[in-house]
Amino acid sequence: METHAMEEPEGSFDETRRLLWESLPDEVLVIVGQNLTLEETAIARCACSSLARALPSVRLVKGRDFDEHGPRTGNLPRLPYVDAFEIHRGVSRIDLSCRWKDQGWGYQKGQFITQLLRRIEEGADEFDVLAETNEPLGLAPHCSENGPPEYAERRFSYTRYEDDIPVRNTLGSSSGTLDESNQLVSAARPGDRIQVLRIIGGGGGHRLIVRDFRMLVILCSKLNQ
Repeated sequence: METHAMEEPEGSFDETRRLLWESLPDEVLVIVGQNLTLEETAIARCACSSLARALPSVRLVKGRDFDEHGPRTGNLPRLPYVDAFEIHRGVSRIDLSCRWKDQGWGYQKGQFITQLLRRIEEGADEFDVLAETNEPLGLAPHCSENGPPEYAERRFSYTRYEDDIPVRNTLGSSSGTLDESNQLVSAARPGDRIQVLRIIGGGGGHRLIVRDFRMLVILCSKLNQ
């Protein structure tokens, strides 16, 4: 016996769904927005203007790849990495990830410092550091868990740097999230700026190799400021 699906008038389902979303109270929309994946958020933003107000805004920042040696003098000099950018809402969370390693032996000093900046006064061009952290990535590993063990035992020659450390298959992967338990997230407000500094380590022999640095800043929705 043949069966035939009943044809639905074109656009009727989308219109019904839109009217349903727009009838929901803001409190419910906020809860829905907090439980969507980033892919679902992108789709929902285009589906309904009311739901879009309850969705977080997302900013993806990519850092450049680099392979650099630290200075022979000094200890932990801080160098620019991700230029300061302004946020237009509060922050819900920050996801960080990269593949990286240090020189492969000795003290571990390589790290990223994420900072929250705020103007010293309204309209000023100077900023104070309101909060900073090297979390969630912490210190760069000597090598990945699957990397050749001999790289962890390398010795530094004071006449030259060990430039022949292979990069492929020896980088460790690190990732993590800064949430509202961290002051950098909880204290952020519209008009603040976020920047990232890199520390390679000084005193001789320190090296930092970084690939695929990603920072995903999840900003609060318009309804959840």
